[in-house]
Amino acid sequence: MLYDIHNWLGWPTSKQAFAPEEGAGAMVHADFAQKKIQRAVEAEHLGVEVHVGVLAADPNSASSEAPMALLCEFPRAASNAVLDLVHRLAWNLSRTTLL
Repeated sequence: MLYDIHNWLGWPTSKQAFAPEEGAGAMVHADFAQKKIQRAVEAEHLGVEVHVGVLAADPNSASSEAPMALLCEFPRAASNAVLDLVHRLAWNLSRTTLL
């Protein structure tokens, strides 16, 4: 789905969102989100896999401006308990406006 959004709207690629390498700002936000959310979900809900990233306005920038969105990708459907946990953890993460 992110691939389609990238092609349609020109948003960052999946790699730029989940594993940014060039933009120091996006990299810091993605790393923090992964540590805070991904580790907590996987620790509290054994067997649940989640990939966490950020949607930055300019994923190649060194600027640490707040990301536009926090992305959570689940390979399988996530339960309500998992989604509730993600919402709680993401509530004030880097002033992101969307989850």
